[in-house]
Amino acid sequence: MKTNRLFAIALVLSSFAVAQAEDTYTLRRIFTVGEADTYKMASSSDTNLEIPGQGAQAMKFEQSNKVTYTTKKFDKEKGEAQVEIKFFEVEAKMDGPMPMGDMPKEYSVMATFDGRNRMKDMVITGLPGMMRMTSESSMRQMLGGMQYPEAAVKVGDSWDVKFEKDKMMFATDQILKAKLISVKDIDGKKVGEISVKGPMEIAVDVSKLMEEAGGGADNPMAGMKMNMGGKIQNDTVLTIDMATGKIISMDTNATSDLNMEMVDMGMKIPLSSTVKSIMKLDTKAK
Repeated sequence: MKTNRLFAIALVLSSFAVAQAEDTYTLRRIFTVGEADTYKMASSSDTNLEIPGQGAQAMKFEQSNKVTYTTKKFDKEKGEAQVEIKFFEVEAKMDGPMPMGDMPKEYSVMATFDGRNRMKDMVITGLPGMMRMTSESSMRQMLGGMQYPEAAVKVGDSWDVKFEKDKMMFATDQILKAKLISVKDIDGKKVGEISVKGPMEIAVDVSKLMEEAGGGADNPMAGMKMNMGGKIQNDTVLTIDMATGKIISMDTNATSDLNMEMVDMGMKIPLSSTVKSIMKLDTKAK
């Protein structure tokens, strides 16, 4: 009798150990050369400005488009893939006191990703100079905003998502916190839900960006001395295919409180904004 009882306890403990092992996940992006995934995207932002002498001004920007990720090459030794990210069917409009300029109907990004979905060597083509420069940092945040942890994780575990300092927006490295919220079986697949949250400190010498973009009709403020600083609070929820690391959907909400300093004019303009964006895998796309 005692032997049977001990055997039953051992069986329960071993079953518990197996369950624990199954609850641990190593998150990695699996790349297949030639594979293409298309997403539908939509974003909107509402910005309020306080312009000295003119009072409060409001701007609203809306954009919708599709985007296709295509794996072009894969280096097995480095574990890195070259991915083309093509934005197309772009529709954009802006209401407010500042002109938007002509928005191209399509543009593309070529970037390198590793198995942890960390991005590097990004090149944007198809956007005019100033638009390309001002879009670069937001592109890095959007395309490289999901970075998988080095070690295996369980539901409830957290890890760092790092954006390295750059000349565009960040004077120092920025760290957001990612957390595996849940793992569910959906249509025969394990689907993970991940949150990415945290503040980011912005410090931009706008003058340098405009110098690098050059003058011309798309950059009428070239030569003016301007700085921008403040904080952006990011809150993103993603769903991913646990087997391949592919993003299924991404829902982002962000708020910002910034100050634009126009040094030559002795003027500071506070800006506050809310941004919402949604990206979802188009399962009907070929």
